[in-house]
Amino acid sequence: MTKLTSILASGAAIIALTGIASANPQADINQDGQITQSEYMAQAQTRFESTDLNQDGYLSEEERKQARQQRMSDRRSDFFAKADTDGDGSISPEEHAALSGPRGPKSSGVDGERRDKKGKRGGKRGKGKAERMAEIDTNGDGLLSYQEYMTSAEQRFAKADANGDGIIGPDEGRRGKKG
Repeated sequence: MTKLTSILASGAAIIALTGIASANPQADINQDGQITQSEYMAQAQTRFESTDLNQDGYLSEEERKQARQQRMSDRRSDFFAKADTDGDGSISPEEHAALSGPRGPKSSGVDGERRDKKGKRGGKRGKGKAERMAEIDTNGDGLLSYQEYMTSAEQRFAKADANGDGIIGPDEGRRGKKG
């Protein structure tokens, strides 16, 4: 189990270091390495519709939680399938080495001592889930309507589109990636 955890952590790090277009290939409909606003909004609409399990036009906390869990499970399965190049259902040391690649030196402090960042991201973490929800749920009913969700998606796109050209390229931030 520790090998799988290590592999999954490696995969998460790889995704975190890439741009939004490569980290969210579903939104890049034409697979050109860039995400236009129309592609991003189409992905947001698809995500809303797939998350709205009871099809009532609103997303409850339970629906969002179930959707997050399903996406995480799907990502783990996809990552494992890609890592298991021989398809035998396990990750061999060779497959793990190919996945991990060469590792550089560990992060060190000024005095050469390793920094203890366990459990910390080493910077401003951002808003909590409740604070983000309060911003998106403009009428405060605890549910996200289609309009609230899509307005939030437009705002995330604008934030991720650092140069304002209407396209999120590989060199632009990943913060607005979720649709």
